[in-house]
Amino acid sequence: TYCSNICCKVALKNIEKLLEINPNAHIHVLYRELQFSDLNAERLWRDLRKEVSFERYRSINEIDITDGNGKFHVQYENLGANCKIEYDSDLLILATPEIPSKGTEKLAQMLKVPTTKDGFFLEAHVKLRPVDFATEGIFLCGGAHWPKWIDESITQAYAAAGRAASLMVKGEVETEGITSYVNEDKCIGCGRCAEICPYAAIEMLNFNKKMGIYNISEKKAHIISAVCKGCGACVAECPVGAINQRHFSKFQIQKQIDLLEGINIKSSKIAEK
Repeated sequence: TYCSNICCKVALKNIEKLLEINPNAHIHVLYRELQFSDLNAERLWRDLRKEVSFERYRSINEIDITDGNGKFHVQYENLGANCKIEYDSDLLILATPEIPSKGTEKLAQMLKVPTTKDGFFLEAHVKLRPVDFATEGIFLCGGAHWPKWIDESITQAYAAAGRAASLMVKGEVETEGITSYVNEDKCIGCGRCAEICPYAAIEMLNFNKKMGIYNISEKKAHIISAVCKGCGACVAECPVGAINQRHFSKFQIQKQIDLLEGINIKSSKIAEK
């Protein structure tokens, strides 16, 4: 379960509208917890408490609702009074939550972007990169991120548009210093690297190869340098060693190890003296 962020405030809005239509209406609000993300909603709640009965229930499973004779009969366990309360109601209004779109999971797989356990899209960092994904060039705003009010969605949309504009105005993308590349002669086109790449930086392309009088089409991996972050996951995954990283070759790593071993030997000799 998760807090849908807007349910409590929608309930307050509905109460306001009902009181405008019928100031003499008797309104009961059954709730387990109330969560308000801004002061205006809390002030409205304090004002409405003077005219509306807010009643806390113990468990949703203990609420019994029956429909008959044009009315709803409600019976539940009141947590504050510690007793069962029942009454008839002309209207029964549910504060239903927002849920992720049905296509969210499929879209997340296509774009290689993460989602939360509740199915909403997950930003790269809640404070440092609130509208970015880890995958470059894809941004997030509105209800796709989490249920929110229109003003919050507009503010986040401005932020996402600003982030996109900051990339477009440059006209070019700066790549990472350490990126991966494919040796096409070794690549067998298995596609395992493309499956595990967290940034969707690898695509499988068809390459035409001439063998004698025949033209053979082979599928090979191709790494998009502008998207690659140099994490090295594809290098470790490749079963034939067809992928390497720039400035991070086996030769360079071995030289670093040799240098460290030399420093350790010198340090031990100095310690002995």
